[in-house]
Amino acid sequence: MRTEVRLRLQNAAARAQLARRPTSAADIKLRATIVSAAGALALLTIMSGPAHAGDTQVYKTVDAQGNVVYTDKPMSSKVPKTSVRVHEPSAADLAQLAQEQQASHAAEIERLQQTLTHSASEAQQAQQQKEKQVRCDNARNRFYSLKDATRIYQRDAQGNRVYLPDEAADAKRAEARRAMDAACAP
Repeated sequence: MRTEVRLRLQNAAARAQLARRPTSAADIKLRATIVSAAGALALLTIMSGPAHAGDTQVYKTVDAQGNVVYTDKPMSSKVPKTSVRVHEPSAADLAQLAQEQQASHAAEIERLQQTLTHSASEAQQAQQQKEKQVRCDNARNRFYSLKDATRIYQRDAQGNRVYLPDEAADAKRAEARRAMDAACAP
């Protein structure tokens, strides 16, 4: 069986993408999954090491995509051999590592949840601000249409126009002004 550990040392854009602050629920869930997978992989790598301590022969190569590959079997005859001293971790070290990874994972999940909550709160505030602006614009348009109108009318039950007297028209304009002030107040 061939054992490989691939270290992906690709372009800076990939690292920047992982380092960026998540903005959507999908990004947050993806980062939580990456953190979980990375922790599990590290623990598995430590626990699945050789069954005995001592010198182990390792071969280092770089594949066509630029990934560094460490294997226990050479990919070609020209690959240089490197000796690696492997020390078995104690049970206490493994337990401490697992506990640290669990705490780190919990802290990352908490941070991601706070980011998601904060993002949802910002989105809700932006939506409320947008709705308020629409109400303000509608009230302002209504007021200016009544202010600029020479005659104001209402429709009766048959759909005919019934023009308001000047006092009633002025009252409608004042009512529209109050509605605009209320809708556009900071």
